[in-house]
This record gives sequence, structure tokens and C-alpha cells, in this order.
Amino acid sequence: MEEYRKWIKMHPVYLTDTDFQELEGIVSKDLRPDESLKPSYKAEHGTRIIESDTITGFFTELGQDVVPSAIDISYWIRRQGDPLSRPKYVSVGFRRNIGALGSSLWITSPDQTWCLGETQLLTEFFRKRHLWYWRIAPGLPWGLCTIIGIQLSLFLSFLRDRNVVAASYSALSLLISVVVYVLAAKSILFPGFVLSGPVSSKPSALRTSIFWTAAGAIGTLVNAILGLVQLVMRFVR
Repeated sequence: MEEYRKWIKMHPVYLTDTDFQELEGIVSKDLRPDESLKPSYKAEHGTRIIESDTITGFFTELGQDVVPSAIDISYWIRRQGDPLSRPKYVSVGFRRNIGALGSSLWITSPDQTWCLGETQLLTEFFRKRHLWYWRIAPGLPWGLCTIIGIQLSLFLSFLRDRNVVAASYSALSLLISVVVYVLAAKSILFPGFVLSGPVSSKPSALRTSIFWTAAGAIGTLVNAILGLVQLVMRFVR
């Protein structure tokens, strides 16, 4: 029997426990009477692995204010009484890292119509939950490296000219860009996903994350514009 597969790269998203319930509802919506759904939820937090087969159990095990580095959700749909039948399968993997190991959606099924339909539904589901920086996330590392290169060139150039004021400004701008680059690489800024549990002793954690990510983006953009202006003026002179 032929098996159909769909793989989709996921953009950064914001999720709550309610979204987990809605996601499970989408996958189980069109179950036939002879089919059963088996969900699995797993999160990684340092060396700790949290696993559960229920949403409530997952968030209870996860605890309050835990920031997991990865979340894997799996749904197996099997035919009851037919162990030889191929199951339908949905897997969603979220990664804090937005680079090569970023989040993805994987769907397999012997039913082409179900596979394509589920792909469309889930893609639309996650599109509505994109974080504001999802468009710039793919090119962020390259953009930051370019900005750092320009600012480093300007800094060395001002040092050669013994322009202390301009060199000091360039050094500060370079430091800001390097800090943003390091924090983005560690997924502290611009994380691949943000998770909000049902109960949190720090309800402002999400707002704080969004604020500092926005501040980092604005600071980097301003630095890039000013660095470009300095570079142009230097060539004009």
C-alpha cells in the first residue's frame, strides 16, 4: 500500500495549553468509528525529559515557569482490530533554535485525501499563531553577521584615523550587535517558540520576552542604519 508524506518547516509560534487542546481536536475530528487516537507529548528542559499521553499530565509534569528547549507532539491513529494496517501519523516538533534544527510538521498516511486535508488544516492553525518576527527569523543570523562585519570595519577604520569619538560609538554599536547575536544564538531572543502554561506564577514572562526581543530587534536595526550612514559618509568624504 502506498504511503503519502508531507513535511513542512515551521515558523516561530506562540502556544498555550488551549492550543494543545485545539490541536488534538483537529487531528481527532474526522476519526472513523473503527479508529483510535493515541497522543504523546514530550518536552526537553536541560537534561530533563518530560513525557505524558495527556495534555493535563504534560503541563503538570512540566511545572510552572519551565522554559523547555524542545517540544515534540505525536498523534497515532490506528484501525482497531487490524494490527497490520498502516496508521495515520502526525508529528509536530518545536525547537527554541530557529536555525537548521527549527520546528517542523510531519504527516504520513495511506490516505492521500486525509494527508492533504490535515496538512492544510494544521498549516493554517499554526499560521495564526506566528510570532511577530517570523518573517525575519530565517535570515537573522546572516543579517547580524553582516551588521557586525560593517561595524567592525568602521571601528578599525576610526581607530586608524584616531577619531576617538567615532571609534567609541562604533565599539558600542559593535558590542550591542554581538550581544544580540549571542542571545539570539542561545534562543533567549527570537526563540523558535514561546509556550504559556495554564498556571504561571510569572504572568509577565511572555510580555518580558516579547519586550526584550523587540528591544533587541530595534537596537540592531538602528545600529545597522547608523552604521550604513557612517559607511556611506566615509566613502563620500
